Amino acid sequence: LLGAGEITKMDAALCKLVREGEADAGLFYVLFRNMEDARKEGDNTTEKLLSHIHTRLQEELEKKSEPGMALLHKLTRTAEAGLRGNILRHYLVPQSTVRTPDGRELALSSPSTAIVTPDAFADAVADALRKVSAIEADQDVLASTVEEIRQVAKEARQVVADAYPPADLDAFTDALTPAFASHMARGRAAPPPAPPAPG
Repeated sequence: LLGAGEITKMDAALCKLVREGEADAGLFYVLFRNMEDARKEGDNTTEKLLSHIHTRLQEELEKKSEPGMALLHKLTRTAEAGLRGNILRHYLVPQSTVRTPDGRELALSSPSTAIVTPDAFADAVADALRKVSAIEADQDVLASTVEEIRQVAKEARQVVADAYPPADLDAFTDALTPAFASHMARGRAAPPPAPPAPG
């Protein structure tokens, strides 16, 4: 990828990797470690290039992923909590209005179904954790990845708590608890998302 010479050629090579199923967790690990090395060496150019490759791979994977996994990818590469909250509400909450091209909002006769259901998102989180646990890599890197996923799951849980009945919230929590408990047992992660504060 780095030897492609031009951004357009590199982009084509990225798309080919994704199409052929070669953009796996191992590739992301290699990218992460190389970005870390470039940062330590003060090589901003290489760090930015690797960061661009990382982002483009995520975008291409989102296009071919199940909606829940695509949402998780999008959230884990969004650094700002406020933006993640907006994304979560857009995808996880049934919409009662639709925005017209001129910016007006029209009420729907009945709320649309969520783009990604809480169940589907919980499944994506659990699947991502399973894949992370299968990687033989630096434990600090894995712990950092799990912590990113845990933070996103915690934020998603709050959105579910705000928008859905208690039974749906319980189902969401029950689906995630075993996956995070498995990582806790290995000492790789903090506890699963805590319940939201009352009120």
